[in-house]
Amino acid sequence: MTGSPTSVAPGLAPTAISWGYPHLEIFAVTNNDTSSVYRKYRSENATSETDFLPGGSEMELVGGGIDTNLAPSIAVNHRIADKSQNRTEIHINGKRSGYRKFHDENQIWSGEGDPTHWDGFGDIELISAPVEVQYEPTIEQMKVFYLSKGDSGLAAQYFQYFPEDGWSNLIQVEGPDLQPMTPAVVAWNSDDTRLDLFAVSRANSHLLHATYASETSKWSDYEDLEGFITTSPVALSRTPGTLDVFARGGDAGLWYISYNDEKWANWTRISGDTKIQGAPDAISVDEDSLDVFAWGEDGSMLYKSFDVTSKTWEPEVGFQVVGDDKLSGPPKAMSDGPGRVNVFAYNEDNELIWQKFRAAAEDNWSLSSLADVPMVN
Repeated sequence: MTGSPTSVAPGLAPTAISWGYPHLEIFAVTNNDTSSVYRKYRSENATSETDFLPGGSEMELVGGGIDTNLAPSIAVNHRIADKSQNRTEIHINGKRSGYRKFHDENQIWSGEGDPTHWDGFGDIELISAPVEVQYEPTIEQMKVFYLSKGDSGLAAQYFQYFPEDGWSNLIQVEGPDLQPMTPAVVAWNSDDTRLDLFAVSRANSHLLHATYASETSKWSDYEDLEGFITTSPVALSRTPGTLDVFARGGDAGLWYISYNDEKWANWTRISGDTKIQGAPDAISVDEDSLDVFAWGEDGSMLYKSFDVTSKTWEPEVGFQVVGDDKLSGPPKAMSDGPGRVNVFAYNEDNELIWQKFRAAAEDNWSLSSLADVPMVN
């Protein structure tokens, strides 16, 4: 996996979260630098799969000013606040500063629903989009990672939250100078027992990996997993002790590396001759499967799946093209229940589109247009 950096269209990407069906929230990021974040949602009281609010093609303004060239996505998490309330919390890089807001089951955003109200993290220069560790919802602690200037150049740094302490100052993960690409962080036990952090070296575009152990409350040194990475990596853990990492390579192919039985496999190009734009995305709805999505060079939504038991990819070579829409940014995937995969993206008409896969359906994939995203021409 070598090469030279090829042009990468960053593309804006939506983000989604679910408390469990029927609840679903999709956040659209726009190029409006004063009103950047919008929402379409299905509440926990929704009566059907298409019972979204606001109605029609409208979206709710959440607010926030984002430099989308620097941070084309936001972070979102679900937790049980005060041991009783479902809570959605979002984090943004608001023109190089960190901001957050949240809502509980009443759907009213903090700050009495005022789109201009955000809680800030102070005057700290942040370089990347945020990424948040996804814990079990009953675990009230949070960690939100950014890139920021550190001791040796750009470094992965994070704010952490505990109910008894509130939010911390920025904490640095020591290491070499990093590329300005959002890192990936995964908790393989869905708690703070162990965290795995992936970032890209500025010196050689290799994938770097560090681990955090709660027993010592310390980060390891970075290990060099090599490769040649040209987008932010995406990482997930199907079960404790396994890791799956995807990234776009210097040849514009989709590359994959996995960790199991305490060792790393070799890098594998899984895209055949197909080239991709932007960062891929991947989810695991159970411990035996992987679903991977990418933005094709021709604008197509690309998909392939992995069966862990048989250790086979489907399709074996290249991708399945999902739908006819041409995308203007990378797809983002999430699940709101067993056998339910939801994929969101923007098409070239500035529509927020929704591709849904239902394992029980005869025609597994189904496309809907959810909203007109208020982009600035």
